[in-house]
Amino acid sequence: MTFGHRDIFRYPAVQYIPLRLYDEHVLPHVLSRKRSQIYLFRKDEENKLLNLLKHSQAKENYSIERNQLAIVVRNGKVDFIKYRSHQVFMIGGFLEGKLNLFKVTKNYFYKNKLIFTFYNSSDEQLLARENFVLNI
Repeated sequence: MTFGHRDIFRYPAVQYIPLRLYDEHVLPHVLSRKRSQIYLFRKDEENKLLNLLKHSQAKENYSIERNQLAIVVRNGKVDFIKYRSHQVFMIGGFLEGKLNLFKVTKNYFYKNKLIFTFYNSSDEQLLARENFVLNI
């Protein structure tokens, strides 16, 4: 079984760890770029996250716990996430003018250097990619 995305998930389904999205929000933003982009924040980077959220209609502070990673996808909406080795696969769709903000637990990551990829669910096109050092 490959979750219906054979070009993205090339290994058997049992080799992927599903990650739960916590405290998810979809917010309008005013950032002008027309492509999707991934932003990742650790607990010690909360101020950077709050600065990014100033360009959206976030009404409250967004806090990150030590065992969490905050993820913002600009111009996109993530439906589900799977993790395997160095790769974090986020599947969803392009959503212009929106920020998708959520958190995931870091407890399942067993590698320090990660590659976050965001794919369009309908055509499996790569929408964004971001390298990240977890510092576990």
